Amino acid sequence: MEAIQTGSNIRVTYLEPTTNSDGSPLADLTKTEVEADWGSGFQVVGSVQASSQNGGGQQAIDFTVPVNTAGAELTVKIRAFAFDDNNNKSEPSQEIVLSIDTLAPAPPQ
Repeated sequence: MEAIQTGSNIRVTYLEPTTNSDGSPLADLTKTEVEADWGSGFQVVGSVQASSQNGGGQQAIDFTVPVNTAGAELTVKIRAFAFDDNNNKSEPSQEIVLSIDTLAPAPPQ
């Protein structure tokens, strides 16, 4: 999973899983979701239908972090999950941590 940040806009890209948690081939992938936490707990910021029931597709989700505190740095944590036909939720992906800087530099001297 990767995250590209431009200001408070974030694009998360990832590869869907192709196996179940026990290592067997995946045959019932339904969707993937991305969650983000910027200080008030994780919330779903995007959901994408599976490219196929066997997974393996490259997916992307774009979202904007609501930045309303100028003069501070905001930490954003991002993770993704996969779901099957029975709405079983995978363990989270490896977490990505980004910083959104809203603190202006000092004026030139």
